[in-house]
Amino acid sequence: MRTHHRIEVITAHVECPMCPATYIGFTATWHTVYARYRFGWLSVRIDPRNPAPFGGAWGLTLMQAHLGDPDDGVMDYDELREHTKNLVEWPAVLSHRPNNNDGEEI
Repeated sequence: MRTHHRIEVITAHVECPMCPATYIGFTATWHTVYARYRFGWLSVRIDPRNPAPFGGAWGLTLMQAHLGDPDDGVMDYDELREHTKNLVEWPAVLSHRPNNNDGEEI
């Protein structure tokens, strides 16, 4: 019998809150989990590289789901957590977006 385990994300931040809504998280082993909602489609990807190019956008696709209209690209964090709850265990709250080398939020 095969047992499925959810991917545990230990820290996550919103990369873009509007179209496309984009969230980036990291596992305990620093795999990047990238979630994007655009054109009514939610995709979740994982990339083991550290750092992952393009924030993990080119990682292995774990999930794709058609959830809305073609013009829809906004999804809040609670909606993301609900739609991916069988695949990813996201943290309860988002962290601040990481800083660039100058110490400014990017």
